[in-house]
Amino acid sequence: MTPEQHARSKQAFLLACELPREERAAKLAELCGGDTAVIADVSSLLSAYDVLPPDTPPPTTKFGAPRKRQVEPLFPPGTVLSERYRVVAKLGHGGMGEIYRADDLVLGEPVALKFLHLEAGASKEMLLNELKLARQVSHPNVCRLFDVGEAGGRLFLSMEYVDGEDLAALLQRIGRLPEDRAVILARQLFSGLAAAHAKGVLHCDLKPANIMIDGRGNARITDFGIARLEAPAEESGILAAGTPAYMAPEQLVGQQATAKSDVYSLGLVLFEMTTGVHPFADRSRQRMIEAHLKRHPPPPSTLAPDIDPTLERIIQQSLEKEPRDRPGSALAVAAALSTGDPLELALSIGETPPPELLAQARSSDALRPRQVLTWCSAIALLLLVMAMTAEPARRYRESGLRMPPEVMAEKARELLRDLGWGQEEAHEAFGFLQAQVGGGQRIEIPGVDPGDAEKTPPGLAEVLFWYRRSSQALIPSDLARLVFDGVRTGPYDPPTTLHALDALVLLHPAGWLDHLEIRPLRQAGVTPELGKTTDYAPLLLAAGLDPQRFETQRMQIMPPFFADDGAYLKGTSEAVPQLPLEIRAAGYQGRPVYFRFTAEVPEAAAPPLPFWRAFLDDFYDWYDLVYIFGALGAIPLARFNLRRGRGDRRGAWRLAFFVFCLRLAIFFFDGMFVFELRTQWAIVNLQVGQALLEAALAFIFYLALEPYVRRIWPHTLISWTRLLAGRWQDALLARHVLIGISFGAFWMVAAHLDPLLPAWLGLPYKLEPVSAVPFNSALSAGVALATTANEVLLAVYNSVFSLLLLVLLRFVCRRASLATAVYIAAASFLYSHVGANPLLSLFTIGLVLAAGEAWLLVHHGLVSLTAATFTFGLLSKFPMTLDRGSWYASAGYFALFVLALATAWAARQSLDPPRRRVLVARTEFAD
Repeated sequence: MTPEQHARSKQAFLLACELPREERAAKLAELCGGDTAVIADVSSLLSAYDVLPPDTPPPTTKFGAPRKRQVEPLFPPGTVLSERYRVVAKLGHGGMGEIYRADDLVLGEPVALKFLHLEAGASKEMLLNELKLARQVSHPNVCRLFDVGEAGGRLFLSMEYVDGEDLAALLQRIGRLPEDRAVILARQLFSGLAAAHAKGVLHCDLKPANIMIDGRGNARITDFGIARLEAPAEESGILAAGTPAYMAPEQLVGQQATAKSDVYSLGLVLFEMTTGVHPFADRSRQRMIEAHLKRHPPPPSTLAPDIDPTLERIIQQSLEKEPRDRPGSALAVAAALSTGDPLELALSIGETPPPELLAQARSSDALRPRQVLTWCSAIALLLLVMAMTAEPARRYRESGLRMPPEVMAEKARELLRDLGWGQEEAHEAFGFLQAQVGGGQRIEIPGVDPGDAEKTPPGLAEVLFWYRRSSQALIPSDLARLVFDGVRTGPYDPPTTLHALDALVLLHPAGWLDHLEIRPLRQAGVTPELGKTTDYAPLLLAAGLDPQRFETQRMQIMPPFFADDGAYLKGTSEAVPQLPLEIRAAGYQGRPVYFRFTAEVPEAAAPPLPFWRAFLDDFYDWYDLVYIFGALGAIPLARFNLRRGRGDRRGAWRLAFFVFCLRLAIFFFDGMFVFELRTQWAIVNLQVGQALLEAALAFIFYLALEPYVRRIWPHTLISWTRLLAGRWQDALLARHVLIGISFGAFWMVAAHLDPLLPAWLGLPYKLEPVSAVPFNSALSAGVALATTANEVLLAVYNSVFSLLLLVLLRFVCRRASLATAVYIAAASFLYSHVGANPLLSLFTIGLVLAAGEAWLLVHHGLVSLTAATFTFGLLSKFPMTLDRGSWYASAGYFALFVLALATAWAARQSLDPPRRRVLVARTEFAD
């Protein structure tokens, strides 16, 4: 109705009340000016006016407010309804219906029966909807509904009987609540509301009349009559059902109600509880709605000076006009008011705890000094055992790399000068290479001790030193290695644009020549001299071979570049005469340019692999494909979580930023810098693009995974959330790092014992070739820093991937214990794939690593597994030895120093805070 129609309706109603009832119908159209809307409004007002007693005015309370008229009960006391409920007394009535107290004759318990007025439009569907929604919520601060029934043609709901009074009557009787009681009731109300929101139920009618205070002083939320599931609104611009005095601004303008709308309504209730008045207590409905939309309520402290500051801040935040400015959820408010563990509060009501609640979770964070000393002692002992077993387990002496890389590089330069290919100014690079002999398997040479590298002839060494020289800038061009393994130059870079006088030299660990490639210099206009032969004796001497033991044959197939002379050199070495050697050599204008070994090594027939070992061999071939499909599947899942507001966006952005910076740090420490702008710009673009891609994948995977982990295993993310929040000095975070380092050191000891135990027990075993990775990590300080940063990145990737697998198994198996058992079994077979003995490695490597991962994830969280994975990876990427005279010993000491720093920080931060302050105070006093 328009304001003019409203004014005409008021005037017509007052005039009609003075007329006799029999004359009103004839005069009504004339009084209303023929307006049908005004006629209908005045008719409804007259119908309500006629039922009032004609002689006595409506009674009022002592405050002057109209008191509700006493209505005769529909069912007198003693009436038995539905042959089950016996009415005891009428509790009250309202605009929607009446409430009776009754006894359940079947269960012998008191219940409350709620009847809806027939004129209120009550229907069975309405009651069933209230029952269906309210029964989804099970919480001590929410009144329970039992069933729906019918008696005397009237539908009713049976519900829990609350012996007490509603909050509206209590406030009318005492004015406002004391401060301590207001905080307790506020915590209970928000907890009950959070339990409803956890089931997707919006109350939509929170007000003091719908809140009961039982005989023990606890609050109960009642009346889910107009509650509904949280879903997009189908209509807008229409005033929603509810009580306008307690509706959120977005509801008053017809927008969809959300969980934050209920938070606003409960904020109004809390304001009235603490101050005794409604913040917008205007008698005019229109003025009250305008106040909700435009006016800000006064601070509660102006009306109640003794209010708790935390409660006042919560009330003010809850009454913000914009939903985005209100608290994130009812659970967050309940947690802020709670004196217990907020995480346990969330789990008790069945709601997924938000990220900020995980960071507030209370637990036994700190460790006592005795506990810290125990963990630190265990780490020190494990690192000592690891260093003692590293040499025999990883066989550094068998590699024969006793000379530093700088000495090996100088030998390569000296060899090139002796062959007549010296060059004053050139770009250089060097490193260590895994020799591809025996198909990547360890070669057993008859009559040669595997630990005697001096007797291993060239061409059969497991690790080689490579030296690369070029007249042009050496550019990393192997895309796979450039993207995934670092940006250092490889031995065959660049593979397509080789320049004159470019050289590649591979040296045996003892310093002998193993392989040689030199691109000869062909000058324009100069005709090469024909028929000039090459003396290959210097090559044989450089390889540690006697030229007299070799015969020369003409080679018809030239090397993969231009040469004018070639030969096959066949013979044996003096150290291993039983092993025939064959060498391909080539020269240009009388100088050697090519040298390559080909040896025939007698190999025993390998036994057939078991099915599961063959399957694991193939697993790594399609692992990347699984990763790609996993990334594609994570995109829609991350988008779904973002649209539902489930994902931790702040944590995802911080993780992505961390991954991006870490990848750029790896490029900075391990990168290739050339003095050519276009080439350097291309390398930078490729690395920045790779960093952006990895950051985007980390963002997507985290948003896709984190909400489900927060719902299933929220304890695994407590310290992780604090880490992303920047709480570096958190005691729980430090404790988890300390535990992770100890487990990582223990895993490394188990990995070292894997190849040693079969030999001690006399069991058959297989040894892999000596790895060149630890030696490459010891090339320089920059490479060591890049390796460390890369291990941090890999630890995050592998730990998150392990958690993802565990969550997927949890969904499939439905039970956490079964999912953990399946994960341990599958991971045990996967990790034991590279073991020395298939059966023994299943326990020494597979079960130890898999069970440790699962235990760390479930009991300590993602940070512990990340720390353990980083420790294990760092110790495996650096050579460990107790021989301080080894050139690579400093690299191993660097890794131990990094772990020692991390352990010291974790031990310091994980100390019990009161004890830490006592220790500091004593230190200052002693000084």
